[in-house]
Amino acid sequence: MLDDEVTRSLLAGWLAGAVAALVSTALILLAIVHDPYWRRRLDWTRLPLPLAGVIVIVFMLLLWTLAGLLVGAVHVNETQPGFSLAVATAIAAASLAIAIRRRHLDPLTWQLTLVALASYTLLMPALAGVL
Repeated sequence: MLDDEVTRSLLAGWLAGAVAALVSTALILLAIVHDPYWRRRLDWTRLPLPLAGVIVIVFMLLLWTLAGLLVGAVHVNETQPGFSLAVATAIAAASLAIAIRRRHLDPLTWQLTLVALASYTLLMPALAGVL
């Protein structure tokens, strides 16, 4: 049986991941519809736009909620300032790796980085303290 602190942290991480999933899915779908770069990539795969939307929604929900559960599990053993700094560093390192691979940092990557930072360094610890 899990104690209350572990349950609060995991639930807060899951909720923060769900919020990040909803916001990032909306940003990605808007980018697919409006950005010519993403439209060309989608046309190249010959994937219908509604099917691409369903794939994005399912993938983002699974990815972000899994990340939220992992961050919630880490939150159990960490103090608040150290936790937020560690999560922010990991998010910044991931964004830097994406920028290096793509040779630039596009607006969508910036937006997703801000969503992850807000969700996992601000929302998740606040939810863990409230729940």
